[in-house]
Amino acid sequence: MNINIQKISKDRILINLEEFNRLIAKAEEAEKIVVNEINEDLNTYFIMKLQEESSSLDFLNDERENIYSVNDIKESYK
Repeated sequence: MNINIQKISKDRILINLEEFNRLIAKAEEAEKIVVNEINEDLNTYFIMKLQEESSSLDFLNDERENIYSVNDIKESYK
């Protein structure tokens, strides 16, 4: 049996509902499975977690990326 998943962090995956249901049906052949569904909006959590584990913005820590100075400011807001 093949199951398609998408890894979104070191310890999290996304799985399509149809694939999930196939997994549960297969597991229930061996024993009763209880699925506890958490109905929270985890989008912000996952976005933050992905950013935390990603290196996509690491370049901003490089001093060579500081290419602007106070002299570049054209308008100042108070």
